[in-house]
Amino acid sequence: MAINPKDRLAHAKLVEDSDVQRSRAARLAALCEEHLSNECTPWMPLAKVREILLPDNPDAYREYADFKRKVLVAAMAEIQETFPLRLELEVMKEDGKVTHVRLLIAKRAKLPAIE
Repeated sequence: MAINPKDRLAHAKLVEDSDVQRSRAARLAALCEEHLSNECTPWMPLAKVREILLPDNPDAYREYADFKRKVLVAAMAEIQETFPLRLELEVMKEDGKVTHVRLLIAKRAKLPAIE
């Protein structure tokens, strides 16, 4: 049975998206590992975080809410599933807009059980 070309494209897009998300999580994990002894990352301008997580297109997801949901929280979730770390996002605002972020980093005793 032949696979529909649209299905192939959809599958390729899913694989590409998961690879992209994994690479974002890997970059964020490296940042967390670098600052693990401090139990938090330094306050970083939002533009710097975009450069770290979106090196090929830091202007993607210009709306902070989209960037947070689709990039930052997704990468944090993958890290927390993979490593014995608990991450918490803190934001600094100026005139109601997020200007800086940092991650609080705590070690967990063990990884959550796989169901």
